[in-house]
Amino acid sequence: MAQIQLNPARSEYDPDKATDVVSALAASGMASIAALRQAGFRPVASGGLALSAVSAQQSTLLNQITYRRKHTMAEDCAEFVLVFGNYGSASSGFMEPGYSTINVTSVMTKIGANETANDGLSMPTHFNGSRRGRVDPGCLTFTTPSFFPLEKGERFYTITASDTFGIPGPAAPTVTPAGTGGALAQDTNYLISVCYVFADGTESLLSPATVAYIPPGASTGSIVVTSPAAFAGAIAYRVFIGPRGVTTGTQAALARATQEGLAAIGQSKTIIREQTGGARSRLVNGDAKRASGGGVRDVGEVADLGDKTIPGALLGPGASPNNIYTPLTILGRTRRPTASVAIVADSKGAGTGDGGVGYGEGGFIVRGLTNRLDLKMEDQVTPLCGYIPLGLGGEKLDDFVNDVMTNSRDRTRTGLVQLCNNVISNLGNNDKGLGVAAFKANLLKAVRRHCPMGIKWHQMTLPPSTNSSNAWSTVAGQTRLGNEAIRTEINDWLRDLGPTGFRQQSGLFDLTGVIETCERIEVNAAGVLTLNGGYVIVPPARPSITGTITGVNSKYEFIDSSKNGWVANLYKGYSIRFTSGAARFDAGGVNTAAGVVFYTLANGTMNCDVAWGPAPSIGDAYEITYLGAIDAAHDSTWTHVEIGKTVRDYVQAGNLLVS
Repeated sequence: MAQIQLNPARSEYDPDKATDVVSALAASGMASIAALRQAGFRPVASGGLALSAVSAQQSTLLNQITYRRKHTMAEDCAEFVLVFGNYGSASSGFMEPGYSTINVTSVMTKIGANETANDGLSMPTHFNGSRRGRVDPGCLTFTTPSFFPLEKGERFYTITASDTFGIPGPAAPTVTPAGTGGALAQDTNYLISVCYVFADGTESLLSPATVAYIPPGASTGSIVVTSPAAFAGAIAYRVFIGPRGVTTGTQAALARATQEGLAAIGQSKTIIREQTGGARSRLVNGDAKRASGGGVRDVGEVADLGDKTIPGALLGPGASPNNIYTPLTILGRTRRPTASVAIVADSKGAGTGDGGVGYGEGGFIVRGLTNRLDLKMEDQVTPLCGYIPLGLGGEKLDDFVNDVMTNSRDRTRTGLVQLCNNVISNLGNNDKGLGVAAFKANLLKAVRRHCPMGIKWHQMTLPPSTNSSNAWSTVAGQTRLGNEAIRTEINDWLRDLGPTGFRQQSGLFDLTGVIETCERIEVNAAGVLTLNGGYVIVPPARPSITGTITGVNSKYEFIDSSKNGWVANLYKGYSIRFTSGAARFDAGGVNTAAGVVFYTLANGTMNCDVAWGPAPSIGDAYEITYLGAIDAAHDSTWTHVEIGKTVRDYVQAGNLLVS
């Protein structure tokens, strides 16, 4: 099939015609990231979703939930494309670890009489001529471009109904191992699973596994797999094989597609080879699961059961607000050149510890780009630009750069970056164990891969990480980690504007930038703000709200009945630490972490987003305050706000690429 390429650098490029082409491609099911980008579609609003988990199937009506999510426009725009994805925190090399197809319908809605009403003007979106879209594992789906005029600063909702549907897998297969006919190892067990395959390429869930044992002495082992029973609509089955000799444990839960391919229902299939490293993996005996993101946190955001995108449907808060599924980002074709940002981040950049908002929805990069620097993140301001949140806990720069060919998560996220003209990355915190040379090589590779596409890469310096004997309430109680010298050497290279520094070595000085993460939050041993000081700041003028626990609902939730009459969410985003009991900060080193208050209720309930090892008990004393960190790896909400100010100032200084 011929490939259509649109090149804005050519003199005959006409944006209006390009948009017509993109619309035609979308209508024919051929819309692509490259076509959308070159036609001028960019992220234009806040409120994108970071897919960061694989969540179990929800026990709801038809396994279907609707989420209403709030967004604010960064630019005037009248034509939109919603982007939906299906990926999550897969282990490196695993392509489809138990995901199921996600079915989605969506609506864009203006806010009506108030932000909780159901009376706003709505526009249904479409997918290739259908109201219902399908997002297979590892894939992206784009809505057909739709006309829906919105102005800069205007708030609106996307309403998304989604369900995961897993076709039941076959029974465990019947297998006949043999010592001849193949190249399987002797005296070895292999786990064999199968799935149904349908005419449209859909696959069922994977069956339970059967152990096939190749006897000793065999040098050319093989396994004959008997066809599963017929299933309505199934035209074939696919065989999956587990790792050599593995029958229990984590590795036994995943099997890879065999090289022998498909077999027709009713016909046996002979397996003669082990799986290869690049083969597609699936979860043995899997349930229907889906990728998901954070939670519903903002005013007017609700979750409800069933499909509430149909005309006349009213939304009420009828389902759990966590593990939501909404658009990854909202693309628009703006009336003028604009900046947009792909947020390439680890858990720190994705917002772990930011108790003002859920994981992937806050954090210092989102706070800076949206200029939402209120501790509770309840302020409503116009974002500085549109963005796509692509953060992922545990992510290394090495993963993002080098797993593109083997990991659908990183390959998909790398593709999404191309929808933006800027990258802000804080990656590197998890790379320190690889050494300075590896970080430099990977960052230069990332820059040279993305910048020639007209994308500017903004790298954040690496903040200090310390252990603490008193929950980061003093600098004296902190101990620097063993990789501190690596961190400072990386930061010195990033800050160096000369020929031996990052930007000049990249060969793309004008398409790179450095954001000074540490300027507001790194101190020396005396507590003075100092780059390479090595310690986490202790917030000045810390408040201190103290009390005693009178009830424990869980490791996450406590009650102090003496605080009955609190204003709801009065201390949302504050830090909390225990000063007595098994969970106190200095309890023999068992727990050095501080919690972050997620919400407070009028009856004195405190809900935290960190669970202590030893659970707090009735009678334990606590303090609600500001701290600089929640553990050795993650920032507190207060610190997210401070770094967010740095990001905001950097953006407002005109450092982003506009095109």
